[in-house]
Amino acid sequence: MSALNPVHTVKRQIREAVLVGHPGAGEREVETRISQLLHQVGLDHMVHRLNAYPHQLSGGERQRVVVAIAIANHPKLLVADEPTTALDVALQVQILDLFSALRRDMGIAILFVSHDLGAVAGLADRILVMDKGRIVEAGRTDKVMRHTQSVQGQELVKHLNPSPRKETVGKREPARTVLKIEGLSVEFGGPAWGVSGPNSFHAVDNVSLSLCAGETLGLIGASGSGKTSVARAILNMLPHKGNIALPGLGEERKTSAKHRSSVVQMVSQDPFSSLSPRMTVAQIIAEPLGIRTPSVSRHEKMRLVGKMLAQVGLGWDVAHRYPHEFSGGQRQRIALARALIVKPQIVVLDEPTSALDVSVQASMLDLLVDLQNRTGVAYILITHDFSVLEAMADRIAVMQSGKIVETGKRQSLLSNPAHPYTQSLLNASRRLRGENPTQLDY
Repeated sequence: MSALNPVHTVKRQIREAVLVGHPGAGEREVETRISQLLHQVGLDHMVHRLNAYPHQLSGGERQRVVVAIAIANHPKLLVADEPTTALDVALQVQILDLFSALRRDMGIAILFVSHDLGAVAGLADRILVMDKGRIVEAGRTDKVMRHTQSVQGQELVKHLNPSPRKETVGKREPARTVLKIEGLSVEFGGPAWGVSGPNSFHAVDNVSLSLCAGETLGLIGASGSGKTSVARAILNMLPHKGNIALPGLGEERKTSAKHRSSVVQMVSQDPFSSLSPRMTVAQIIAEPLGIRTPSVSRHEKMRLVGKMLAQVGLGWDVAHRYPHEFSGGQRQRIALARALIVKPQIVVLDEPTSALDVSVQASMLDLLVDLQNRTGVAYILITHDFSVLEAMADRIAVMQSGKIVETGKRQSLLSNPAHPYTQSLLNASRRLRGENPTQLDY
């Protein structure tokens, strides 16, 4: 959460905001105002953690601290710029409820800027749809949601409920297993980190999973549930216990990062920081080839780069340009080309669309499915968005506090969730889409 200074405590940052509007306030008055602000944003428990730093807070807590700073001096207007982006569905609902309460209790007007029409519809009285710097549609929320007139508005409404993925894995069964995980545990602050005792905790606790060729396994859960830690353990980026079997590798090669990267690749969440700004697109995409097969000629590298650019919907004309010249969606396509150029059996997709607007998300998901159908690559799809799972997943595993609490085929799990935690996530997701939270038939 870049809005907060990582080297200042929560107390100092809220205090600075209070003193802007009350420069002569005494320390006791400031302390009282800080307590009032924490109460207003639902952080009463933070009164005793005011000396904490931003990295020690959850995503939802950090966002609430940002809101507390914003309302410190009784503004008449609050501009909320993508305040729920990258938060899990439960936290998104909490933040939207907070904004509703501030509007009701303090009379604050809110300008809510978002690419998520569902989140906007859950809060706004009126909606303005913009395209290329112009307002193309304006109206009351219910009118825009039910009878949108502009092409752009229709696209946003359409992407609220993407078409579920057609069942494909069943047609290929029996498929070979490309990944088998048994009893995986990741402990932060444990012996592998040189620390033990009460300061250690299990980010992943006794997780077992399998993945078949050409299959997409969705991992969903709240922030901090252990999803990304599972992915990093598979990539051998974290110390871990348990067995991670990759049949595509020989036994002696399982710990080699070089050989593991030929079987497993990753596409990160943030397309704006995952690509080197000093390298051209061609250099970025070709880099894994140099690690895996350093003897390959430059001519062959460029041939393969051109082939990958075509597969992800980009032309050779972009090869000698730099990442800053591209949009988020184009950068994510470049990252995907880099991952696929070594023909991996598995690609880990860590929130691959969370930083993209909904129309770009849809085209990215379509591309991922198309590439999977053509190459047979398997995906581990990490997300907090059930609509992404509907569009892509064959099976779903739900994580809570480092454990898998429920698994199943997509349609079965979404229509009949057995675990209360899964039900709560689905209810939150439905609410964000403006649907009846208790209606769980997909």
